[in-house]
Amino acid sequence: MKMTLRPITPQFQTNTENVTGLHKDIIGDFSNIRGDVSNIKGNLKLNDISGDVSNIRGYLNGLSGDVSAIFGIISHIKSNVSNIRGDVSDIRGDFSGAIGDVSNITGDVSKIRGDVSHIEGDVSNIIGDVSDLKGNVTNLRGNVTNLRGYVGGISGDATNISGDASNLSGNVTGVEGDATGFVGNTEELTKGKISLSL
Repeated sequence: MKMTLRPITPQFQTNTENVTGLHKDIIGDFSNIRGDVSNIKGNLKLNDISGDVSNIRGYLNGLSGDVSAIFGIISHIKSNVSNIRGDVSDIRGDFSGAIGDVSNITGDVSKIRGDVSHIEGDVSNIIGDVSDLKGNVTNLRGNVTNLRGYVGGISGDATNISGDASNLSGNVTGVEGDATGFVGNTEELTKGKISLSL
């Protein structure tokens, strides 16, 4: 039997000083990651990750790239999303661990829930039901025409948000700011159950 030697493609793991649980199935630069990475698989560069991210957990602030090819539950991921782009329609779970600018994220957020107080940016390219989102929207801007659902858990300054609010309902007592850019039917918002402070 003749044996053939093949070159091994190097699997680099750099800047690993602040991580534990390192194993051979994860590669990349760990400079922006702290903590236990034992539940993570793949290349830390997000645009090289595809598939179900449900078993990924921890702080992943070094990630960047296109999220369109991934799906699954993001409840255990805590990350700065400023360098992430793409369609989030196949992602579900609690978004409370996310911080940063969501301007480059598109798609349907109906399956995402949680506190959006720590994110900022333009939401014009996001669609879907926001009933399960809560928090302060002061740092968000853009057109909300394609969003729908109950906004009772949302508060903050809505001055930089515009669009048709006909499909939104709920108690907006905690929302403030200039409503000049809003259009649409406010009947659901004002059915005697709230004090509209816009």
